[in-house]
Amino acid sequence: MKIPPGIDPAPAPAPDDAAALARLRRHEFVSSWIAEGREIERHGTRATAQVLTVERTSTIVNGDPMVLADIAVQVAPTPYTVAMNVIVPADEPDRLRIGDLVDVRFDPRTPARVVLCDARLIGIFFH
Repeated sequence: MKIPPGIDPAPAPAPDDAAALARLRRHEFVSSWIAEGREIERHGTRATAQVLTVERTSTIVNGDPMVLADIAVQVAPTPYTVAMNVIVPADEPDRLRIGDLVDVRFDPRTPARVVLCDARLIGIFFH
């Protein structure tokens, strides 16, 4: 069924429903992040990064733990460090370890925008 112009197919929750508004904002943020990450995956510059730190968090996403990791992106002339939240598969808790080298892509216009190129890890960069 085609929705007529000017009709919102998913109306926003009532302003007094704070929890629903918070969920909607989180969904919009995650959707935006996913689109941005995919753009970097397609058009970003390839590089290697070394994992400097890995710190467990209390966040679980679909049963998989999230860790906070600092990585050093190895680019000339000067490597730089990026903080990332990384979702690690629950069945491979040591998938990301200090000292590991990981493939990444970054936005050359904004180098802090980095994504991991490992199908088993989901890396979320900070702005």
